[in-house]
Amino acid sequence: MKYIEAAKLINYDSITGSVTWRERLLSEFKHERFGKGWNRRFAGQPAGHEAIRYYPGTWDESYVLRCIQVRGKVFPLNKLLWVKMTGEFPEGRVKFRNGDHRDLRWANLYTGKPVSFF
Repeated sequence: MKYIEAAKLINYDSITGSVTWRERLLSEFKHERFGKGWNRRFAGQPAGHEAIRYYPGTWDESYVLRCIQVRGKVFPLNKLLWVKMTGEFPEGRVKFRNGDHRDLRWANLYTGKPVSFF
């Protein structure tokens, strides 16, 4: 699964930063009953979980980042939303203007140059 494919699985309100699972087509599932069950349980519900991330080479610079998991692959929502909104994979990190990694409003996201630790 690639970022562009995963971005199609979510609904995003760029003003509030709300991310929810979209209703999926039954043809996306191996069996129709799996799709009906998934839609009944998840469609319209908040998407993602919080994961603790660490910057390489540091011990005290950790932060909480919202992610979704699809078919065993984890996608950080800040990067996924960048792909959803621009159609392009970001150069460098997708950062948060106000420093709050839970604030996914589009106005709060921006890209920065990659950080070199060497």
